[in-house]
Amino acid sequence: MKGDEENMEYGIYNPMKYATAKSMDILKEALNSDDYCIQLKRDGASYVWAKDLDGSVHLYGDKISKKTGKIIDKIDNVPHMKQFAEEYFPLGTALLVEMCAHVNYATGEPVPKTKSAYVNGIMLCTPKKAAERQAQYGAMEAYLFDVLFWSDTDIASMDCAGRITHMESIFKGLHAEAVADGNRADWFTMAESIYKDKDEVIAKWIAEGEEGGVLKLLHSMGRLSAKHYLRQIGETAARPMHVCYKIKQVDQVDVFITGIEMPTPEYTGQIENAKYFSDGMPVNRLYALGYANAFAVGCIDEEGNIRHVGTVASGLNDEMRKDMAENPENYIGEVIAVTCMSVDKEARTLRHPRFTQMRPDKAAVDCTISEVFR
Repeated sequence: MKGDEENMEYGIYNPMKYATAKSMDILKEALNSDDYCIQLKRDGASYVWAKDLDGSVHLYGDKISKKTGKIIDKIDNVPHMKQFAEEYFPLGTALLVEMCAHVNYATGEPVPKTKSAYVNGIMLCTPKKAAERQAQYGAMEAYLFDVLFWSDTDIASMDCAGRITHMESIFKGLHAEAVADGNRADWFTMAESIYKDKDEVIAKWIAEGEEGGVLKLLHSMGRLSAKHYLRQIGETAARPMHVCYKIKQVDQVDVFITGIEMPTPEYTGQIENAKYFSDGMPVNRLYALGYANAFAVGCIDEEGNIRHVGTVASGLNDEMRKDMAENPENYIGEVIAVTCMSVDKEARTLRHPRFTQMRPDKAAVDCTISEVFR
């Protein structure tokens, strides 16, 4: 991991955070094993919060800008995090945080559980607008769940148990220092690592409406590793088995958009109820308005090719349908979360998929067929 330390950028590394168990038996074994702990998975967007050796502070996702060819840096959208890192982070630091929103920043309406969709209300607007919204409705939460580097020390190469020990110590120290300065930093929280009764804990979280949990292997055991497999942002790597397993509702999957489907003019309703016409013939509403009908969606198969798995028409509002038709380039290749009645593992299709939210925190290459149809 070390290189030219004067030019070392601590924000360019991302871990492969979790893998998909090949069977429920593997997942249940890990869930009931003392070799794993579990942490609450907040519904947000993951970022690397870093301070380089030159003192510059960054907040990186896992995407490269199509315009500049550089890693997208969102630190200016969260000025409270920039100031905090400038004051309290040592040089050579990289923390893994989930950015969480407790409010719909477009309307100011509080939400009972954090929602990744509302993170966009800060991360996808201008820094000026983001600062104004947070000043009015409250700062976004940074939920610490792992450490990669601290004070130029490579924490990522340690076993998970070691990383957790460092994370808890670092978090405690940062909060103590901030509180001593009169800065409560209530927006900065940490994932609790739970070691016992994990099956009961995850059931409780899901029942309460949380996204789920992440099982983490605590120690290396023979051929199994408990270390992060790091990659540079923009590069791909195979997800490590046995290291981390994400547990969530099985009816939600992440796929990426392969195309925009426009509606046909066919009208299937009662003639007397028709409201839209073309050349004297009734047509359906979406066709008349020029709105898109659906997303074509896919995932990456075992050979690395794009595999079409269905279309998603439900859950799209008129504002999105209009923008899809006018600006399809803004959607192609983007990842979305969909819920479905069932996942057909044999046919590799989704039954009645419904759009839930955009996933700007996830790359299309990470939507593998083994994950979608696990």
